[in-house]
Amino acid sequence: MKVKIIFVSLVGLLCTGCATLLNRPVTNITLHTSKPTTIVYQSDTLNTEHHDRCTILVNRSPEPVQLSVEQDSLYHSIRIPSKNSLAYYLNIVYTAGLGMLADKDRPERYAYPRQVYFNLAETPLAYSRHGRGNRQNQRYVRVSVPYVNHFKLAPANEPDKINTGFWGISLGLDHYYSPQQYLNLTVGAVTDFDAPFLLPYERVGEHESMFSVYFNVSNNYQISRFHLGYGLSYAINTWNLRYHDRQNAPPPNREPVTKTSHALGAVVPAYVQLGEQLMIGVVYRPTFLRFNTNPTLAYEHLVSLDFVWRVHIN
Repeated sequence: MKVKIIFVSLVGLLCTGCATLLNRPVTNITLHTSKPTTIVYQSDTLNTEHHDRCTILVNRSPEPVQLSVEQDSLYHSIRIPSKNSLAYYLNIVYTAGLGMLADKDRPERYAYPRQVYFNLAETPLAYSRHGRGNRQNQRYVRVSVPYVNHFKLAPANEPDKINTGFWGISLGLDHYYSPQQYLNLTVGAVTDFDAPFLLPYERVGEHESMFSVYFNVSNNYQISRFHLGYGLSYAINTWNLRYHDRQNAPPPNREPVTKTSHALGAVVPAYVQLGEQLMIGVVYRPTFLRFNTNPTLAYEHLVSLDFVWRVHIN
């Protein structure tokens, strides 16, 4: 009986597409304009006087969204085409593609850009998905995976330790205090894990590892889809030497040791926006001033290839 229940449940999940499960039949589009203007959508007349933007609620559909945007006292017709949503493509991973058949004729399959930008100084008038819109007072939560991490640490009474490894996690908050500038607060942790995939494996003999926990505060500029910033970073950097007595490992050369430094330095993030929510970039975190380790002044750094998922929370 249990086998039958599990089988029926699996068939039910495979016959229900990811888009149907994850997407609502309606979605929001935020329209940004370079200056206040009037936009007509269906029977509604909207204005962008509040921070040069407004939001419309649209039904998901294979059909484009039709707008009329006022420019120099004339109204211009704009079509925003639909596309397949990310949830629709998740069927490839989670249902081996079978969910695509279930989602095929469902409106939840489709999506529109969440953010649309109009530069009213341009002729002919068109829209872009990455623009110089007014994001003032907007907030975003970001979750990121610093996937590749290059360490240079200087443990006390040890030669410099340099290694490149994988994996980390961070959580951050972006607050736009002006149309194109925002403050970022981020806390995260990274490692130099040996493998690019999270698979268990056995270490044999002596093994060195590095780990860093950090807190960043940075000021950032967004220009189109590019994000550049600078700020301060506080890091807790740890170097470990461990011995794993497996498979007749050779005897250790020294006792296991852990050395940790608390350090203050800078952070320089640089990202490119790949979509409405996805970003990829490189983050450079040098530290110079240490509080619990001699010498007090020592250069260490962490350079990470970072993958970011950023969600608007206003």
